[in-house]
Amino acid sequence: MKSVFRISLYSLSTAIALLVGIQCVFICAVLYFTKPSIFNFGSKVLRPSEPKQTIPESSNEVPQWYRYENGHLHNTSFCNFKYGTRERFDLNNATVSSSVELGPKSPYNVIYNVVEGSFQFQDEENDGVTYCTHATPTYIHHVVELARRWDGPISVALYVPGFDAAISVLIVDHLCRCYPEMEKVSFHFVYPVIHPPDLTGLLQDSKSLVDFKSECTLPESLLKGTLKTYRNDNDLIYPVNVHRNAARHAALTSHILVSDIELLPSINFVPSFRKMLKKFTWNELHVFVLPVFEVEKTVKSIPKTKRQLQRLYFDGEAVYFHRWVCLHCQLFRGLLQWIHAEPTADLQVLIEVQQLLSTF
Repeated sequence: MKSVFRISLYSLSTAIALLVGIQCVFICAVLYFTKPSIFNFGSKVLRPSEPKQTIPESSNEVPQWYRYENGHLHNTSFCNFKYGTRERFDLNNATVSSSVELGPKSPYNVIYNVVEGSFQFQDEENDGVTYCTHATPTYIHHVVELARRWDGPISVALYVPGFDAAISVLIVDHLCRCYPEMEKVSFHFVYPVIHPPDLTGLLQDSKSLVDFKSECTLPESLLKGTLKTYRNDNDLIYPVNVHRNAARHAALTSHILVSDIELLPSINFVPSFRKMLKKFTWNELHVFVLPVFEVEKTVKSIPKTKRQLQRLYFDGEAVYFHRWVCLHCQLFRGLLQWIHAEPTADLQVLIEVQQLLSTF
């Protein structure tokens, strides 16, 4: 039986681009807001990536913005470790699920809420927006700055084959004892069925995996991009869509933002977005698209508002996503209209596009 859905795509006028520190520029991606129950667009879901679609690990140094020297190590954790603290961490009784793409036939397993985040909503009628993202051990630390900016729950799917699971636990435990903002973050373990998590390094020789030499600074192996991982040693692909779906599946809010962990949102975005939603009726599907940009590595402070981004753009220090990689690939409709539009007090829709999607 054929069903037709009309989907409205909206470009938001006051949303700042989201930023990520990789190589010499900040790289970003277009993002979509929707309800988890309709993000599948009918019966279809994102499929696991093929090897040619995988995202490579970065070997570049971490930007100064992500070094976090201002934290203070606490004796207690701000996070809720569902399967025990670092010293007693045990997954033997964990609930293991197949990834949602293929169910029992999936080559990947997921353990949801290994770390279970909590977020107190100020408005009981407003359940907010969950930031759904993913990471390998080399990227987990980016979640700290993300948590500082995001006014809502954060759902992170971690790729943890082999001893990468032990590395991930060590890094998450360290961040959770340094930064109170981590309490809003939930972590889920994703791994190939034939490469299950190996946690022996947690108790035997954790410093050989990752060595935190002082309070809340990052270890040199993360700062310089030289961290040894099981994934790299075994040349495993990174199933990015499996991770995105796992993070989405774990979200409990009515709306989600699917993004990458290096991307940073503008401040106060969630309350502005929720306020804007009150103007919409839900007799049709709605997808909200955020314009995104790259900024030069030499920029000393990450923009927090559209006004700050505009200054960088007009000074030649910011461009739209992948401007120098593929000129037309990410050139979004209404770019000049968006960048020249004055920021307003309330979040607004700049452009509306209708799409017809058919499912069978």
